[in-house]
Amino acid sequence: MSIVSTTKVSAIANTKGGPGKSTTVTNLAGVGVQRKKRVLVCDFDPQGTATLLSGITDRRDINLDDFGTHRIIEEEILPSKLILPTEHGYDIIPATGLLYRTDTYIKEKPLGDAILHRMFHKDKALEEYDLILCDTQGAPSALLASVINMTSDFIVPNIASEDSTKALDLLLG
Repeated sequence: MSIVSTTKVSAIANTKGGPGKSTTVTNLAGVGVQRKKRVLVCDFDPQGTATLLSGITDRRDINLDDFGTHRIIEEEILPSKLILPTEHGYDIIPATGLLYRTDTYIKEKPLGDAILHRMFHKDKALEEYDLILCDTQGAPSALLASVINMTSDFIVPNIASEDSTKALDLLLG
């Protein structure tokens, strides 16, 4: 594994929609930045809520499809080649609608479920991050399993709390 042990890689996962996964990801990223940590958000949710909350969808100078997390799996591009800075101080690899087809790709490709693990762990440029947070979709899928298998741990939010929703205003303010 080339991601050094000082880089924490976490998936925020739950097999249902709406428990606050994307809010948790963006709040944790914001707290990490406040604590002077280098944070990377990887949005593996086809809805792209963490991408939206990060303000990256407002950029007109780029085509988000060119930087989407689907490319790590479908084209086996190193994650560091897809990173975009956000106005909030953390970096992101965004999700786009093209991620919807990735689950089928993983299932049909021999050893498709190992692509994420291989690409993240051979990308030495990721060693500069203290924390890598992966947002996931709210449905059981090959993509969700691949993200969880690639990370060192995962967080399972159950119910979006009122405090986490309020904290989002602080983060985006």
